Amino acid sequence: MKKSLCTALMIFLLGTLIGNSKICEAETNTMPQGGYMPYARVVDELPPPDKTDCGASLNLMTAAEDESDSERISSTEYYGWNIVLNKSSRLATAYLHLAQGLIDRAEVIDFSEYQLSYAEFEKVFYACVNDWPQLYYLNSGYRYIVPSPYMSRVEPDYIDCLDLGDYDLFEAAADNIIKESGVRPDMSDYDKAIMLHDELINRIEYDYDALDAYQNAEKIEDDTERENAIAQLDSEYEHIHSAFGALVYGKAVCDGYSKAYQYLLYKVGILSHMATGPGHAWNLVRLDEKWYYTDLTWDDADAWHIYYEFFNMTDAQLIESGHSIDNPYDMPECTATENNYFTKNGGIMSADGDLDNVVEQLKKNSYARVYVTGDIDDTVKITNWYVNNIKIIANKLGMSAGYTYDYIAYNSRREFHLILYRDTLYPLRNISIEIGSTTAMKGEIIIAFYDENDVLVKINQESIDCNEADILRYKYPDAPNHFKKIKYYVWDNNNRLKPLYASATEVY
Repeated sequence: MKKSLCTALMIFLLGTLIGNSKICEAETNTMPQGGYMPYARVVDELPPPDKTDCGASLNLMTAAEDESDSERISSTEYYGWNIVLNKSSRLATAYLHLAQGLIDRAEVIDFSEYQLSYAEFEKVFYACVNDWPQLYYLNSGYRYIVPSPYMSRVEPDYIDCLDLGDYDLFEAAADNIIKESGVRPDMSDYDKAIMLHDELINRIEYDYDALDAYQNAEKIEDDTERENAIAQLDSEYEHIHSAFGALVYGKAVCDGYSKAYQYLLYKVGILSHMATGPGHAWNLVRLDEKWYYTDLTWDDADAWHIYYEFFNMTDAQLIESGHSIDNPYDMPECTATENNYFTKNGGIMSADGDLDNVVEQLKKNSYARVYVTGDIDDTVKITNWYVNNIKIIANKLGMSAGYTYDYIAYNSRREFHLILYRDTLYPLRNISIEIGSTTAMKGEIIIAFYDENDVLVKINQESIDCNEADILRYKYPDAPNHFKKIKYYVWDNNNRLKPLYASATEVY
């Protein structure tokens, strides 16, 4: 039975190309860099506080209130809430007051009775908003009057194109994604977390166009022109910073990725919190009572692969990867390694290489992932090691009669993909593919073949310049015959992948 957020608050108050010896060169790093744009803008005046009654027109759920779902994480466990609760009862009461105002979507919230300095308010505000991804209509900024000496009124920034009536759509999308991911209540928290990680990466497209538009608007010097330009963009793009944009529309930037992952984790019983740095956002995740960092955005580096380099990192790995935390309150120590992907699955080695490790990984799967420690600024070192030792590796695996090998390596990344197939397993055949275009396109068409394990086994790339409703036909005399599915992409003039919607595909 669903309850309103007001009721829940009361509960809260109470309680790659493959051929013989054919090698791809290390690819350029196209990893999304961020998109998180919080702000606190000083204004001369604000309207009177909104007197909206508690939960007036809401049917929005917190993560604690659905009695039929015992998996949901309790809102009394929220990380930000416990930070302020342990700090002082005054800050905790201010947090609850803020939460109620955000639930009511109050235009202005009055904090004068709490006597908060600006630094205290900032802690309360971000501890709260980084706890509540289910407030999908909330952005990450606010307007305020300079405190004298305490914060008085604050105007939260809401996403104008989303309102309370969108809740059912939001919740249905979240439930469907969890179902499609295959997550079950009897699974370990690690398995739930990685399956939701993979499902979201497969579904979400990083919205470069929207991010570029916002960043260009922010550079406008005239205040009025800048605000007008941003307001115009908001009507079309502002949802990219919300869990709603990621779950419903499948488009987001880093904070949208983070909020969507956080909310799905809540719903399956895993505590999470949004961690932030300059221009970027990712997740703090608790597994087996220990804390880790996961960056879903940076694991979504290209259209063909899912990465795990940033899945369940320690503090040291987080800093080593280039992240810098700026949450205005203490974050927990993340030193556990048990639920790190590469600790759990093996494949950790130095840039000098490790024959036994790579052989062991390739025994498990012909598509191995390894995490390289030490200095990897030059990806050539590890890839050259693999090429120079491929005969030894193949011999150890009993493949001296014939094999196909490859690697995938991104500059300045620690995760490398090593590929080695026994040739006799995968004979080739001729295929023909027919695609009906639904829009005019110009650039490069990329057709990617995946095997029965959803692993990329081949990429074909062709120039494309077609009009709407053109029929495109491609023949591949050397395509793999073991592929299970084909994905289509267009690489446009801005070097960004866009999906190509095919009306028909024929293979024979």
